[in-house]
Amino acid sequence: MTTADPLWQPAINRIEQSQMHALMQRASQKYGFVNDWPSMHRWSIEHRDQFWREMLDLADIKPTRNASATCSGDGMLGTDWFPGMELNFAAHLLRFSDNRVAIEAEDELGRTRSITYRELGDLVARCATAMKAAGVVKGDCVVGFMPNIPESIIAMLAASSLGAIWSSCS
Repeated sequence: MTTADPLWQPAINRIEQSQMHALMQRASQKYGFVNDWPSMHRWSIEHRDQFWREMLDLADIKPTRNASATCSGDGMLGTDWFPGMELNFAAHLLRFSDNRVAIEAEDELGRTRSITYRELGDLVARCATAMKAAGVVKGDCVVGFMPNIPESIIAMLAASSLGAIWSSCS
């Protein structure tokens, strides 16, 4: 085996079901010249702004404040990525409010519980209201000394929804 030989390659059907393949198909339809993996790689480098706008759109990422460009500058170290863009992490993760399972948890005793997106949104809103009443504002640091349980995720999302910085130790 040479260094150019791959150790593993996914099956064609897995490739065709991937998000990267969907991105390549979108780019091919929209820009015309992206029709295989090497051309997609070239496009991602030569037309970074187009590439990253398509990535954000495909990932359904909706910033709370749009950037004027997705990137500017030269090279990886000299690039400003998404200048001016703001994204509320919690709002993005809580953009669904249906009965699909958002969190599936199991504790040390083997007990399981599921929390739907609708329930998660309600729990996060209640926790954020309590944090706000306690004086938490954008830019504050909120630290949780909590076990690895759904309530830790709920507290993180609540703090993030207020623009606070979350840190935890289990």
